[in-house]
Amino acid sequence: SALLFSIETQHTIGYGSRYITTECIGGILVLTLQSSLGYLLQVIVTQIVFTKLSRPTGENSSCYRFEKKSQFVVFSEKALILSRGNLLTLTFRIGNLSASQLISATVRLLMIRERRTLEGEIVPHQIFDMEITHLRNGQLFFPRPTVVEHVINSRSPLYGIQKSTLAKEHFEIIAIIEGAFDYTGFACHFRTSYLPSEILWGFQFSSCDSTLEAFDYKKFNNAQLIDCGSLWKYEDEGEHNNEQSIPNSAVHFSAATNLIKQQQQQSNLE
Repeated sequence: SALLFSIETQHTIGYGSRYITTECIGGILVLTLQSSLGYLLQVIVTQIVFTKLSRPTGENSSCYRFEKKSQFVVFSEKALILSRGNLLTLTFRIGNLSASQLISATVRLLMIRERRTLEGEIVPHQIFDMEITHLRNGQLFFPRPTVVEHVINSRSPLYGIQKSTLAKEHFEIIAIIEGAFDYTGFACHFRTSYLPSEILWGFQFSSCDSTLEAFDYKKFNNAQLIDCGSLWKYEDEGEHNNEQSIPNSAVHFSAATNLIKQQQQQSNLE
């Protein structure tokens, strides 16, 4: 009888010959509790089913299952600085573990470090944009693992960096991927960051393509040492040859230093 009362209350199918009177306070309380818990249970189950169906699966028969199976987009554990076309280039690798693709996916690179203004003020957490050279407006399509590149030139916040001073630098590079899942249209956002201790100089990523259709994700983070020969140079080395040996922080402040010197010379002449 109690089970039938519970089912009839939750599904509102009628009690038949049973009914509650105002004299039965306990029955009223049980009816209220049953109705509230019933609606709450339906909401929770509906949300769980909807979330499960809307989230893309991370399973892919052609790829290695990462330890964090909830990840859909993965980033390489290390960023690399190497020579691409005889130019110093910062690279890192990204891969899509989901069976679905990302629509209108874009990738951005940001650097956070301190900056000194012309007035001598130190901005502790200045954000710099880092140009991605081989992608148009950062648009991304990666059904296969892709290497993102940033050429270190005079417009780069990394300009002037040296292998010997890399470990002493204080900055953080943030990689951001934004887009939408193709069959749900839900927006997604993935990001990671690299510290100077997570950047390898003179390495390149190993190939993770075992066949044309399959990828060996066990090699996703593998990198191999390459020759750091004399061909390595900055893109604007001819114009900024004297600045190559200057530490990175000094290169960014060189314009302010020159301006201060000019103002001092003018004041001396006056």
